[in-house]
Amino acid sequence: MSFQIDQAEIHMMPANFGPCGGPRRRPDGKRFVADGAIVTDRYVVLAEAEDPAQLEAILPEGMKLAQPLLIVAIDYLTDIPWLAGNKYALMFFDIPVILDSDEGPLKGHFMSCIFENEVDPIITGREQLGYCKILCEIDDPVVDGTKVTLKASEYGNEFLSMTFDAGQYPQDPGAFQAFFADMATDIGVFHYKYMQQIGAPADKADSNYICMTPNVFEFPVDEYAKPVTPDQVMKPGFGEFSMNELTWEQSPAHYNVIKTLSGIKIKRCIGGLYNKFYNLNDLYSQRIVKEY
Repeated sequence: MSFQIDQAEIHMMPANFGPCGGPRRRPDGKRFVADGAIVTDRYVVLAEAEDPAQLEAILPEGMKLAQPLLIVAIDYLTDIPWLAGNKYALMFFDIPVILDSDEGPLKGHFMSCIFENEVDPIITGREQLGYCKILCEIDDPVVDGTKVTLKASEYGNEFLSMTFDAGQYPQDPGAFQAFFADMATDIGVFHYKYMQQIGAPADKADSNYICMTPNVFEFPVDEYAKPVTPDQVMKPGFGEFSMNELTWEQSPAHYNVIKTLSGIKIKRCIGGLYNKFYNLNDLYSQRIVKEY
């Protein structure tokens, strides 16, 4: 008898080998949320765009700017249960937005793109969550006293350098604090999943919608006891970043993304943040909030 999909299980290509492993499915079919928290070290820089139209140009239809800000962050994830205790790093470029969703107006951050340095999180995130993840190299942080330097590259070609210094104040403490106060009313993080249907002339989509990672989610208390995690650490400080364009030869598949991001003119950097936290969210509550 030929293979058949079990709709009650989680699958990824090649689906004909049966239910997959990954962040939301252990080998025994259960979830990983009770197997321990993922440790995350996050470095964030807040930047004000000189021309808001450059940010608007990369927003999907139905989104408008809430603030003309580009949020650049690099996360270092360690002790990951679903990766058998291994680690990876990710870098994302967020924009505060208001979405005219199928559920009504929703306020949050649009994650315009995500770079990661391991393939397994990219595949699971793209297929299961609709995250627009792509591959690059993200160096380990270089620490010099209170100053931390972080870099990203493709095929050895550096395109981003970020600096965070906990020994200095944010460049604009008032605007910095106002940003995080405004985040209190965010409902979640938005992602745009568009995948073309197979076959020329590639003018049809298999998927074309906005999905959301909600800030508030239900923990499966009926199945698991929620592990106790340490208190998170938050340190504001000085933060800045710089980007440079890569050629097609340097980044054959992603040069257009890097070119667009590096071309956004930054009026000023507002400040930086270091945040250490312990994440139990396996993003099982991801859902579609706007279909095109």
